[in-house]
Amino acid sequence: MANSLWEFAVKKKMASVNVVAQTEAPYVPRNEKIDVMTWADIVAVRDAFPGTPMGRLNSLATLLACRCGLRESEVIALRWSEVMWDTGWLRVIEGHVRGKTKLPKGKKGRITPMPDIVKVALLDHLETTAFNKPDDLVLAHPVDGSELNASALNERFKEAVVESGIRPTELRRYKKRNGEYEMRDYVALSFHDCRHAWASWCLSNGQAPANVQKWGGWEDAKTMAIYDHFIPSGFEVDQLNAAVERETGASHATAAGPG
Repeated sequence: MANSLWEFAVKKKMASVNVVAQTEAPYVPRNEKIDVMTWADIVAVRDAFPGTPMGRLNSLATLLACRCGLRESEVIALRWSEVMWDTGWLRVIEGHVRGKTKLPKGKKGRITPMPDIVKVALLDHLETTAFNKPDDLVLAHPVDGSELNASALNERFKEAVVESGIRPTELRRYKKRNGEYEMRDYVALSFHDCRHAWASWCLSNGQAPANVQKWGGWEDAKTMAIYDHFIPSGFEVDQLNAAVERETGASHATAAGPG
């Protein structure tokens, strides 16, 4: 904000130089502490959703985010016409934010891989939902086919996390719509953490960072820096062990660690 004001002042000849641009930004250490859900965590959360039509939608939304990397807004805006059944990809061309459907974050569409576990779940949903036309929303509201509410989706996800018991909780004071307060369980994990689960899963299983960046719709590679420590996947060790075997002509038993 200050930089913009000084730029405006220079442009209007109210100042001769942008003093803010000449200053050095303070060093802010990068936060690498991200909460990554394991597959067991994901299964537990999905199982914690109620067996209602809305509960099943939220469970499917969680799977889409955790195994296809879709943002909350992109999960909500996904349509059946964007599911590429034959090739196993999803087209991500829209996002639904604050009541408006527009281009995804980054202002351009992309495609992302659709693992079979997602494909099977989507096929099951396609056979049971009343909203199964190409232009219908994949996660259409079960009553009227409209977009799901993002805040409600995140709140239901948090409730499922609390119910699953995969993370510690704490009691916090919440204000209700009628102005009264109540104590409720709070958990830090949010729906956006499903995207962390996807990126870390891809990288730890040998996918190239450049591909994950493209599939996830990140324009700046620096944004993915928080996942750097997930890149060593174990395949590198296998490859080096194979190289040793070729050089020495002998295989070596896998060495177990202490304990």
